[in-house]
Amino acid sequence: MAIGITAGVASLLQGCAGADAVAPRSSTPTAPTSPSTPAVAPRPALLAPASDTLVVGDTVALSGSALDAGTVLVTLAGVPLPVLSHGVSAAGLATARVVLPRSLGACGTVPTLALRVRAGDVDSVWQRPVRTARRLTLAVGQHTALADSGAACIELAAADGADASMLLTLSNATEQSTTQAAVAVRATARDVTSAQAVPSAPAHPVAAPAASVRHAAGVSGDAHATHLDADRAHFAAVAASWQALTARGAMRAARAMAPAQLGDTLTLRALYASCNAGQAVRARVVYAGRRALVLEDVSAPRAGSMDAEYRALGAEYDEVVHPLLLDAIGDPNAMDARLGGDGRVTMLFTRFVNDSLAGTAGYVSACNFQPASLFPASNARPLLYGRVPSAVESPAEWRRVMRSTVVHEAKHLASYAERLSAGHAFEATWLEEATARVAEELYARRLAQMAWKGRTGYAASVLCELQQCDGRPLVAWKLFSVLHQYLAGADTLSLLGPSGRSDQTWYASGWSLVRWVVDEHAANESAWLRALVRGGAQVGASQLAALSGRSADALLAGWANATAATALGIVGAGTQPATWDVADVWRGLSDTFAGTYRATPLQPLALQDGVEVRDLAVRPLGVRYVTLATGRGRVLSLDAGAAVRVGVTRVR
Repeated sequence: MAIGITAGVASLLQGCAGADAVAPRSSTPTAPTSPSTPAVAPRPALLAPASDTLVVGDTVALSGSALDAGTVLVTLAGVPLPVLSHGVSAAGLATARVVLPRSLGACGTVPTLALRVRAGDVDSVWQRPVRTARRLTLAVGQHTALADSGAACIELAAADGADASMLLTLSNATEQSTTQAAVAVRATARDVTSAQAVPSAPAHPVAAPAASVRHAAGVSGDAHATHLDADRAHFAAVAASWQALTARGAMRAARAMAPAQLGDTLTLRALYASCNAGQAVRARVVYAGRRALVLEDVSAPRAGSMDAEYRALGAEYDEVVHPLLLDAIGDPNAMDARLGGDGRVTMLFTRFVNDSLAGTAGYVSACNFQPASLFPASNARPLLYGRVPSAVESPAEWRRVMRSTVVHEAKHLASYAERLSAGHAFEATWLEEATARVAEELYARRLAQMAWKGRTGYAASVLCELQQCDGRPLVAWKLFSVLHQYLAGADTLSLLGPSGRSDQTWYASGWSLVRWVVDEHAANESAWLRALVRGGAQVGASQLAALSGRSADALLAGWANATAATALGIVGAGTQPATWDVADVWRGLSDTFAGTYRATPLQPLALQDGVEVRDLAVRPLGVRYVTLATGRGRVLSLDAGAAVRVGVTRVR
């Protein structure tokens, strides 16, 4: 294609032609002139490119002199190249910059190709070797992200010239549950200085996992998350009715409920599958605090014998949990003015949860934030449901588990209330659950006085919880033990949702991503998290991107690299301060539970020399990890597709 140049660079690409330039085809011999004959204007000419060898993807500078205004056309092997800019050098020569294609010919070859430049009536051609592999030189612990997506051909080299091992992170930031990205990757130790083509290698197909990542109502193996999905779908469907009620003031006409007192017996409805009907539950008020109202199902097997445990839960909510939510999450009572609430969160512990939702410790229903004028079954209050103790656990054991469950479910109440009051859509389920885990983490840290970015290690967190050194609930143990499980099987898992009926690893991986983003990008942890929970125009990864100022794929790729570096014990310069010393946690778990946990939990796919791996599936919001040895320099061919972001880290 022809690209024009301005009159300000009329002398573009003039000067003496390089030694290997081809003479302009339009030039004709000119008869000598006598000294008295006026001089003929000098013919336009081009200088040869400064580099003897060109590299795909590089920018090449051209220069010359004595050119008339006209057009410039640059081609490589007949393919037009875009002219990025033109100007005048310090020496007074006109200049132009062109970009070579990022992929050209067989990966690893160095063909000699014709670089041709036409400027005005000047037509010059130079033969130049073109390296099809871009050299990437890394020191131990150093990481880089490939700037381009799609096909890539790179030569991996160690900065010190030694044999080395490299880690590839292949991340897919799409949130469409049916979108899996397929990657083809091949490495060879062929000498890239040779002009010969790299021979084809045997293909080694890797089949995509049989179970697709789906997280929709009726599909997920996690009843709690499935219920959140249903809440999102329900409120999307009734949004118009909700807005209509708000517009005509009906939401503000609710009559204030009479505050319940200690010992009162109330009838509430357990809502789960429907907002139109629920199961009536008679329950006794066992704690009536300033911010919490705790009720026990009168039909519970141990009804009347556990008041001390219920009161301890209620008091902890008043003194610790509610202030924490207001500071760093949101207000569960943000809808009280419209519902006529009394400023308290209701906790209903009922055998309905045990009998109907086996394996579920607690849940909330967004139906309860709707007025009875819209759905008569609504309890019209922020209400969380919890199970009662099973026959095989003591009241103390039950409360130890339920303490963090109360925090988790109260976070959902805060998210629902804040978003409904602001008119924002409910958060994507994976991020709603991830931030509920963050709320649990904040609770555990506040109890133990663990500072943000304090690099808390194993002994002060997980081990203390396991040993019950100060009566802490199990929170850090839950986060890190499940994150270890995610890393051990990351190739078939996703942050987006469960890959199978028993998969709950996405709770931990989602928490880990949010924690990394907060540590890397938040100026104030609490303010940043409040903004995330309250929501805005975006949800999911797009909301994380909006708050952090980085693209969703850059966030996922950055987290994948940091997570892998820690999980593989890679130590590099410039490590950012973090809230957790995760490497120490992995070592501690490995020492305490030898054979069950590993100090390096990640198990990347080892790429064999000369073997091509095709159809390497990268799930939505998923990451694949691949390691390979570099030798003295190894050519890596990648065909990752536009959805996949590629990162490279030198392991050793």
